[in-house]
Amino acid sequence: MTLRKIFVAFVAMIFIQSAQAQVSKIKYLLKFNEQTNLFDCYMVVKEGQAVSVRDRAQFNAQYTIMVPSGSTVDMQSSQNPIQGNQQYNGVRPTQWVVSNVVRKPEADPANDYISVAPSLAPAAFYNDLKSGEEIKLFSLKISPVTACGANIKIFDNGQDLNSGARGMGGGDFSNGFTMGGIGQKYGGNEVNIIPSTNVIQDVKVNQNKGIQIESKINTDSPYAPYHVAFIGPKSFYSEASSISIANPSKDNYGKYKLVVTDQRGCQDVKEIEVQDKNQTVKDVVKAFEAESETKNISQSAIKLNTAVIENVSLYPNPATTNLIVNIAAGKGAKVRGDILDINGRIISSNVINKIIESKDEVFELSVLDLYSGIYTLSVNIDGKDTAKKFMVLK
Repeated sequence: MTLRKIFVAFVAMIFIQSAQAQVSKIKYLLKFNEQTNLFDCYMVVKEGQAVSVRDRAQFNAQYTIMVPSGSTVDMQSSQNPIQGNQQYNGVRPTQWVVSNVVRKPEADPANDYISVAPSLAPAAFYNDLKSGEEIKLFSLKISPVTACGANIKIFDNGQDLNSGARGMGGGDFSNGFTMGGIGQKYGGNEVNIIPSTNVIQDVKVNQNKGIQIESKINTDSPYAPYHVAFIGPKSFYSEASSISIANPSKDNYGKYKLVVTDQRGCQDVKEIEVQDKNQTVKDVVKAFEAESETKNISQSAIKLNTAVIENVSLYPNPATTNLIVNIAAGKGAKVRGDILDINGRIISSNVINKIIESKDEVFELSVLDLYSGIYTLSVNIDGKDTAKKFMVLK
């Protein structure tokens, strides 16, 4: 290889390494922070990395937010990049400022358009960046907040209004981002992250007398009072925090949903299953057989070991709260038991794990955490397996 070819290859290698070292694509991301009530604006590194001083330098950028018309938008704080951060010892974030505003344009009267840009003096630098990182740039206070911020979005280049649209006044609100050079790094937006508030502390169902569903809701919040709604079968609806149905019909059983909405439109949702305690064993067995046939459950998977079947007995069957298991295996026998669902999957392991101390041993197993249906107690006695099916009715 000639000296000239070696030189060309060397330059090409340096160029490729330099290109790989640079951030080549970022996306914008908007998160509504339910704790601070602020909208945190991020950039997400999608491709490349930045390590050198030049590659970490902020060049120009525009970050446009669309808000419901009439909203108040204030810059709350700036986080990145950092001024004088060439040696990673900067402490003062560069300031992002509102640079352009168009309110309620004729072509889109439902929204205001707010552009934010970074101050370029003095120079500011990010810390080392790598693909996949989310970097918070700045936070906005937008009020009022409705729909938990779902009606606030990042401008979408090519989809939202361009500078020639009616009412935009020639203003270009397109997003852009450059760092380490003048090459465009902006490559679109991530899906907004809109949280749900967490205020439902507990939901309890009592069926001793009809159906009673009681909820416990945390009211210690600056965004209370809440709107509370229970939604249930057959168009059931109630705005009470607890509901009671004295003489339920079959139409009152099924899924209930508790929806708690705060003053910003943020919601906490819990689903509750209320099953008919009077459902007959025949109904449960019929449903099980139909599901087993549909799912082609192998009969060999539930075949019992007749050599030890008489050694295990269960009662009551069906069970509602507890299942009593009697095992006659003889003193010194090692017994282990698991509970399986109808698909043969273990859902509670080692519910029995003991060496029998007398001829007969009695175990009491709680079924409070099991839904109504068919289950299998798989028992291993000194290496021999057996299985007993039982029903849970609540």
